[in-house]
Amino acid sequence: MLLRLTILISLACVLLESLAAQPTAVSPITLSARTFEVATIRPTQYSLNTADCGLRPAQGNLLYVAKCTSARPILFTSYWLKPTQVIGGPDWLDTERWDVIGQAPESSAIDELHIMMQNLFVERFKLKSHHEQREMPVYVLSFDPKSAKTLSRDDTKNASDVVMEQSDERPNHKWNARSAPMDFFAWRLSMWLDRPIINQTGLEGSYDFSFAFSDDVPLGGQLPAARYERVFDALREQLGLRLDARKAHADVLVIDHIEHPTEN
Repeated sequence: MLLRLTILISLACVLLESLAAQPTAVSPITLSARTFEVATIRPTQYSLNTADCGLRPAQGNLLYVAKCTSARPILFTSYWLKPTQVIGGPDWLDTERWDVIGQAPESSAIDELHIMMQNLFVERFKLKSHHEQREMPVYVLSFDPKSAKTLSRDDTKNASDVVMEQSDERPNHKWNARSAPMDFFAWRLSMWLDRPIINQTGLEGSYDFSFAFSDDVPLGGQLPAARYERVFDALREQLGLRLDARKAHADVLVIDHIEHPTEN
């Protein structure tokens, strides 16, 4: 079970290109009628070690492409969840890998592409699922009243311009965000931490910023000569935000039924 979870978290990192006393999470994505204009699904033709493996937009957000990716990582990415927040389903969700290409009617925002992928699973994988709120350990992302840092909102870019460039040389990580909503940033950051992140910043719109941090425990137990701040300190010092560990109700996706996809 631990090995399986480790593999899922590693895949989440590749894919990476929503209280006060009782905070609750609201999923940042709402299902709609948006669908891909054309979509192909085939068993993968790539090896797991191929650099192109993963899930990412392409051609100016006209395409959403998954290569040598199993179904569960596509699902938790499309719903902005952590691997442990997608519950149930057969074993092949984790073991069988697919190449999926979805073509949108036009260049689309990342959340719109995610909705299209959700609907593709309903149509081609015959997915039936429901959402639940379950209590679990979470981090709450909010403003740090002790910090003088502020984030500047930038609405000059199109929603389809969302970019989170990552330079990861563990234990160091440097991210450059462009036109990024806070819900998206919170989800991406949660993939590097041990629990979901609930965004309580109240920040709407899109933001440009840089963010550098280091893992708490470096691989091999050796620290590099130059090391960034821990993620908790980096959030406060660089972005004026804070993470607080709590128990709260967070969204989970429960899979009631799913079938092998119809190929084309």
